[in-house]
Amino acid sequence: MGKNKPYLINDGILYELGGVVLKETEGGFRIEANVDGSQYRFEDVLTAIRLNAINDFFLPTFSGGRIVAIRKSSNWKRVMIEFEPSIRNIKLGSSLFGVSSLVWVAKPLAFPYVVFVVQEDSCGDVSAAVYYRNQAIGSYNDPLFYANLPNNHGKRLCMNFSEASRQRTLIGKLGQAVDIFWNSIYNSDLDDLLEGNMHSARNHPKNFGDWVRKSRKKSWRRFITSIGWFPADLTVTEALDRNIGG
Repeated sequence: MGKNKPYLINDGILYELGGVVLKETEGGFRIEANVDGSQYRFEDVLTAIRLNAINDFFLPTFSGGRIVAIRKSSNWKRVMIEFEPSIRNIKLGSSLFGVSSLVWVAKPLAFPYVVFVVQEDSCGDVSAAVYYRNQAIGSYNDPLFYANLPNNHGKRLCMNFSEASRQRTLIGKLGQAVDIFWNSIYNSDLDDLLEGNMHSARNHPKNFGDWVRKSRKKSWRRFITSIGWFPADLTVTEALDRNIGG
């Protein structure tokens, strides 16, 4: 079964899809797709996929993330994507190490559950915010916690999402926004949350070297989900209702 692909489940069979388009309707969204890939018995993949329903459930994925909520109004759409704990190669700019140059290095860093909220406004422009959790989302009332990444002032990620804004479909915008998030070069701008976590958050590594070292251990998942992240004072519902645009 391929990674980062959408699937449709119907009558116990999981179908790999292609040509996926997420279209707006008066009552919400309609998903159109071609069934052009392999077929799998649902019972064979159930243990690998977390689902909220069995029949006719569409599961789009983005770099390992799954859509957990969609909210819309006449002026915006917001989509929440959850990533399970993982180790990612993150590009860190030299300014994070006190070196004034344009050099960057990629380091393997462990992450807890990452909650990525993407907003498209009425002009089609994309913006995003990111939060953490140590457990998977199970309720709209679940609290969110601030991410420890720089280039982030809590309410919004300070990244260039213009390439995502140029995509013609919502699925395209989401995929591009996720790619920008995981593949940007992070620098020392707006690093208050990073510095605050390194100095004050319970069990947080004190520097990148320690973070990388613990991320390479077999116990990396226990390590990263034991950190006492700073509360964002937002629930899932409140994050979906909150304007992200600058």
